[in-house]
Formats: sequence, C-alpha cells, structure tokens
Amino acid sequence: MLKFCEKVLMKVKLYKHLITNDIYILFYFYLTKLLKKIKIKLNWLIAAIIILICKMPIKIIDHGSAQYQQMIDLRMEILRKPLGLHFEADDLEKEKEDILIGAFEDDDMVACCVLTKLSPELCKLRQMAVHQRMQRNGVGHAIMQFAENVARDAGFKTMTMHARKTAELFYEKIGYAPHGDEFIEVTLPHIEMRKKLI
Repeated sequence: MLKFCEKVLMKVKLYKHLITNDIYILFYFYLTKLLKKIKIKLNWLIAAIIILICKMPIKIIDHGSAQYQQMIDLRMEILRKPLGLHFEADDLEKEKEDILIGAFEDDDMVACCVLTKLSPELCKLRQMAVHQRMQRNGVGHAIMQFAENVARDAGFKTMTMHARKTAELFYEKIGYAPHGDEFIEVTLPHIEMRKKLI
C-alpha cells in the first residue's frame, strides 16, 4: 500500500505543471488519512493528490454570479457570523477586481479564498474559509495550492496574508513565515505571513 501511494504521489507531481483551473482532488479524504497513518510527511502532500478526476473542482469564479453568492454565504457562516460581523456593500463591490476562488462538492461550495493585488509582484490572500464538515480533510491545503498556482500565473512573486493566530501553524506547515508583530483585526489576534512563490 505504501508503494502504491508513493507511485500516485509521484505521478501527480510529475504532471503537476499541466494542472490548470479545472482541477480535482483525488482521494482527498481517504488517501490523506492513509498517508497520515503511515507517516508520510511531504510539504506538498495535498498538491500531490490533486489530479483531473473525482468530484471536487477548484476554480476561479465570477463576481456577481450564483457561485459568488455561495462564496459570500460561506464566508459569512465561517468568518463573520461567529464575530457578529457583516459585509458592507462597498467591500463586496471592490472584489470585482480580485481573483475569486472556490472549491466545490457537486454544486455546493465547500471552501473559498480571495486574491487581491497589492503591487505587480505582491498579492494578498484574504477570506480563506472551509466549511466545518470539510475541515482537516485536506481541502484547505488543496485550495491554497491552487491559489498559489493562480498567483504565479498572474506574475506575482510573493503572497501575503493576515492570518488568525489560531491558523498560524497551518500556514507555517505549507511554507509561510511570520512577517512583523502580532496585531488585532476584526477583534482577533492576527499575524502577517508571507511566502515566496517564485
């Protein structure tokens, strides 16, 4: 079984450069759990099990579409509602200029994030949210890998974010490093984190 899993990972890594916007997670639930049990530790673990097969597309979505409304609803449920916060119309209007990314199970969005251009070489990851029932199943890693690939294709060399302190370890595991001091944002402790993409 170990040799089989390693072959799957190597095959996907070999063809990783062919992956574009229509990507899917192969065995994202079962294989990741298996790999944890047999203690394979790879920084790109989730990236390696993304290929063109299975049920969960990760793709760029259009502002103002039905999928964008799903994104707003997911972000509201995971990020805003627990803090008693809401979205302002002006903030959502500004997202017309952003890159909007969603992961889907059938037609339902289960994870999302937003990429905002700060400069020709620097982009900011915002509003990263994963549905509660999909957390710790590899979906967060997969959408991050997709977002990084999209950012590279757009010419960005560095990605930054304001990460909640509770998520700092997650981002450290996929190559992000703290940048500056801790601060408070939307009532919670945050830390800026950055990663070189190129």
